[in-house]
Amino acid sequence: MQEIVENLKKKYSKYLRISQLALEKAKKNIVKNKNSALALLDMAERYIKDAEFFWEHGKYVEAIAAVAYAHGWIDAASKLGLIKVKDDSLFVLP
Repeated sequence: MQEIVENLKKKYSKYLRISQLALEKAKKNIVKNKNSALALLDMAERYIKDAEFFWEHGKYVEAIAAVAYAHGWIDAASKLGLIKVKDDSLFVLP
């Protein structure tokens, strides 16, 4: 069981870091429909906070799911062209 938790911890840390970096870049690169972009990025930020809460309370699967959902909001902003991203592995490109 400890091995599973350690694997989850590695995945969670990796995906959380990637999503936090993507969110930071996204906030700096809004190019149109600022209110819509900010609404999507706000949802991403909320899911990141949820992930941190879940992790602190031992709900590891829920934490990873929340990080994935957060990144989905960021990718939605990218795919809709609300943020400008270059060839960057942090985003799904439009």
